[in-house]
Amino acid sequence: MNKGVTFIPRIDLIASADRVLLPWLKKSGVSTMTCCGFCFGGWMVGQALAIPETPFACGVGLHPSWNVEKLHGRTEAELAAAVGSTPCLMLPAANDSDTIKPGGECTRILAAARQVNS
Repeated sequence: MNKGVTFIPRIDLIASADRVLLPWLKKSGVSTMTCCGFCFGGWMVGQALAIPETPFACGVGLHPSWNVEKLHGRTEAELAAAVGSTPCLMLPAANDSDTIKPGGECTRILAAARQVNS
């Protein structure tokens, strides 16, 4: 038993969606998908957009908790680099990590991938 240690498991929802939900949606005629998430869901948006050849056209993260990456031995900047130029809108709250806020490291990485100023 871990004393005083909380670990959030890496949820494989995206892979599950890829095996079950996405094929059904495509069969039903859906050609474009987007994703939106709040807090932990904002981190899942980042995960979804970071999939190579992602099926998602864009994503929105409200109060995005990209700092969850640290629990998995990665940084928020690595997630931003993986998202690359896939369209995304991150709407951080006052208490979110400075890296995801305007001018922060993630914002600069995402802006550079889009060849715009952060």
